[in-house]
Amino acid sequence: MKFLISLILLAFALLAPAFSMADDLLAVKAEGVASKSGDIAEVKRKALDQALKNAVLSAADAVIKRDSVDINPDTAKVSVSSSPRAFILNYKILAEGWINHMEDIPPAPVDLPDASDQTPGAVELFHLWIEASVDTVQLKSEILRLAGVAETTSTVKLNILDLTDYASFKTLMASLKRVGMIQDLSYGAFSRGRIEVTAKVTGPSNALSEKVAKEAGDDFMVIANGPGMLIIRPAKRTVTP
Repeated sequence: MKFLISLILLAFALLAPAFSMADDLLAVKAEGVASKSGDIAEVKRKALDQALKNAVLSAADAVIKRDSVDINPDTAKVSVSSSPRAFILNYKILAEGWINHMEDIPPAPVDLPDASDQTPGAVELFHLWIEASVDTVQLKSEILRLAGVAETTSTVKLNILDLTDYASFKTLMASLKRVGMIQDLSYGAFSRGRIEVTAKVTGPSNALSEKVAKEAGDDFMVIANGPGMLIIRPAKRTVTP
C-alpha cells in the first residue's frame, strides 16, 4: 500500500510541469498505461508507445497555441499521433510500475484486461512515465501541411572546408540528408579544400547549425557564419604519441 501511494505521488511530481519549450525543441513529460498480461515486455512496449503518443499530442497542442496555427486541433492530433516516433528525438524513462485501481480507470486508450483475471472491484495497470524531446520544427511542418499553409523556406550556403577525403565527404553528405529541415541539396563551387553546397531549408534557419552538428557528429565542427551561411570542417584531433 505504501508503494502504491508513493508511486501515485511520484506520478504527480513527474508530470508537473508538463513541458518546457525552446525554438526547435520541446521537452515533454508524459504517461503511458497498459493492461496486465502474461508478456511483460509487450505490456511495457504498449505503455511506452502510449507515452510517446501522449508526448507528441501535448507538443502539438503547444505548437498550435504558440504559433496560432489556424487548424482544428483534433485533426492535427489524429495525424501526428499516428506516427509519434517521427517527431521524437530521444526520450528517457523516469519511472514505471504497477498500480491497482480500485475505482477510477485511466481514460482510453487502454485495453482493459478480462475481468475474470482481476480481483473484484480492482484493475491492475502498468504505468510508465517519460520525458521526451520533441522536434517542433518537424512537428510544425506537419501541422502546417495539414492546415494547408505554405511553410517559410530559405536558402543556406554550406561551406565545407579542409575536406579532401572522398569517403568522409560522402559520410558528411549522408548526415546532411538526414536533417529534417533540409529539403534539397545542390552543389556549387569546388576548389581545393573548399566545397560549396546550397541547402533549401524549411523552418527557422537559425536552428540549422545545431541539427547539422548533431547529425554530423564529433568528426565535424559546424559554425554559423552569419545569416544564411554555415561553415563545416573536420574536427581537429590531438594525436597522442
